[in-house]
Amino acid sequence: MMTLSETLLAGLGVASSTLRSSEKLDAELSAIAAKAQNAWPSLTLGLHEFVAKLSESLDTADSIEALQGLHHEDLFLAAVCATGDIDGLNLFRERYENDIRNILGRLQLPAHDIDDAMQQLSGILFVAKPGSVAKIAEYRGRGSLLGYVRVVATRIGVLIKRASQKTPWHASQELLVIANDDDDQALTYQKKHYRSQFKRA
Repeated sequence: MMTLSETLLAGLGVASSTLRSSEKLDAELSAIAAKAQNAWPSLTLGLHEFVAKLSESLDTADSIEALQGLHHEDLFLAAVCATGDIDGLNLFRERYENDIRNILGRLQLPAHDIDDAMQQLSGILFVAKPGSVAKIAEYRGRGSLLGYVRVVATRIGVLIKRASQKTPWHASQELLVIANDDDDQALTYQKKHYRSQFKRA
């Protein structure tokens, strides 16, 4: 059976220039996985499956420091949710629903539009379209899971707000202000990824 470090390197696709299969890396991966699992004791995810998820979050030039800097507990929850696990989905909603509703509320959406946005968000995050993966599976753990979800939720809220108004609502600057409240790597990536869409809203 492959060691954890071998699983990680296999996921990277090539031998990393800085990460090498070793007992030290195996021990580090075991500690990371145990900490992530302990954060969600009621959830189950295979050890090698989680390490494979970690590999998706790294580049071939990354070091063990980059591995240590990932949001491991958030990655674990996202990976479980990506499988459609009911317990994982319920824990996600329990942990983040109030925060997401507050984010949407800052767009001054009425309650019924917030409910609509929450439904749309759930579909985008957790339901995979044919030939693709659910959006939650794209989370890489470089920043917080809440930061990642915040950008997706804000995009949905903007589209709903725009559709409800008869005159164009120029939202790009407000979006960037909202996004800047959580300045982490995942959110920075999402801002770049969605910037052109934001400016079309």
